[in-house]
Amino acid sequence: MLVALSLFACKKDLAGNETPLPDIRGRWELRRSVGGWGGDQSFVPGNGTILEYTNSLERSYTGGRLQSTRVYRLLPDTTWSGIAGVRIITDTASWRPRTFVSLREGLLWFRTEIVDVGSVAYERIP
Repeated sequence: MLVALSLFACKKDLAGNETPLPDIRGRWELRRSVGGWGGDQSFVPGNGTILEYTNSLERSYTGGRLQSTRVYRLLPDTTWSGIAGVRIITDTASWRPRTFVSLREGLLWFRTEIVDVGSVAYERIP
């Protein structure tokens, strides 16, 4: 129940603007990798790198095979540079860099606060 409530929560930034939590439930397939050491790459539909979100679980697939299942939650947060955003936290987050998510132009974007890692984008699939 707590996770379901957190999906629709908001946080106000210093200017009083609300940061809504995106609805990321569904299946998403990798489409782009931008910046970082790997440079910019595009991935074709059907590549099999899929993230699936329910109200509380994240499932990761590669080549159609389940790789991991984790509990996740979304949390309004602020980056180290002071930008309001939405952070995704999983039950394995203690060893992972802080990761922020956003929905832009029909894509689910993930970015960390580590500059040389870059960002990745997933497109919703049926």
